[in-house]
Amino acid sequence: MDTTFSIRAALSHGWMLFKHSWRDLVLLGLLIGFINIGLQLLNMIPFIGWLIGTVLGILVGIGTVVILLDIYDKREVELKKLFTQVKYFWRWVGLGIISMLIVMGGYVLLIVPGIIAGIALMFPKFLLVDKDMGVMESIRTSWAITKGKRLKLFLFILVVAGLNLLGLIALFFGLLITAPVTFLATLYVYKTLLKQAEDNKLIPVEKLQKAPLIFMIIGILAIGLMLIGVFSMGMMGAINKSEMMLGTDIDDSSMGIPVGLMQNTDSDEQ
Repeated sequence: MDTTFSIRAALSHGWMLFKHSWRDLVLLGLLIGFINIGLQLLNMIPFIGWLIGTVLGILVGIGTVVILLDIYDKREVELKKLFTQVKYFWRWVGLGIISMLIVMGGYVLLIVPGIIAGIALMFPKFLLVDKDMGVMESIRTSWAITKGKRLKLFLFILVVAGLNLLGLIALFFGLLITAPVTFLATLYVYKTLLKQAEDNKLIPVEKLQKAPLIFMIIGILAIGLMLIGVFSMGMMGAINKSEMMLGTDIDDSSMGIPVGLMQNTDSDEQ
């Protein structure tokens, strides 16, 4: 049984699906573009604007995955789903935080493990929405189904990045084609690897593998050290500022000698 995937087949499938649903995909791309402009404007409003923009951005991210999964599975497309997938919100946030910690921990270990971790965590968001998995279950499953295929996945990512770069060069409008085609191609890879794992009884995975667990711990430690560093720098800055202010006060009071006493001393000398 084949236990890998074809990059050519993935891109061909993505193109086929694009041709079948190009109107919905172009409309979705334009809508997301306008939404992103609005979110950027919202972010200019301190705190409240940023908070609302962040929440809406997360909902749009979830909704985009849901809609593209619908297109992939040839279900009816409902653009209102961009804002209505609230049930996934907190799991999506938690998944983002834990994935960030794992990848960060990998990068601390001299970059290459971070790249491997990033590739291994290509699919948790798909699993969360498509299979309604929890945070840790989606991470375990993504790590398992990508095992042994990460080099080819890396090549696939390079091809996808190259195609989207060409779309960007084509006055941005090319992205209306390359972005959905490559996203649907990525879904093809995800579905292919998931089915292979199910057929080979590699999932469900009961325990988190050692590597992501170690990376996550290192990521937490790295964040902790960064926070300690920022706090220490802030304290040092406050101390230096206090010393400078104290020095200014001493100069103004002529090394602590009262002004009246200095005047009397000057009169005696005359």
